[in-house]
Amino acid sequence: MTALDGRERFYVRSRVLDLLGLASVRMCQREPREAVETANLALGYAAGVRSARVSRRFHHLAVRGLEEFPKVAEISQFAERVRAGVAVM
Repeated sequence: MTALDGRERFYVRSRVLDLLGLASVRMCQREPREAVETANLALGYAAGVRSARVSRRFHHLAVRGLEEFPKVAEISQFAERVRAGVAVM
């Protein structure tokens, strides 16, 4: 997360994409709870961002999480938040 701290605060879309990339890495490392924790940070930043790329990345991460970790409650909860709050553009 230290590298993310170097990003200027007004590059919100880039920060969201950085966090989603980090969440994806955590999933690859078989750390679903940590992935969701990072993805939830991204959701918080993404509230005012209108970006098709960001929307697709959230949805892709949620689907991947459900496929790879179907029994992890945090993944299901994250997927539901994405379904309810992130529009696919």
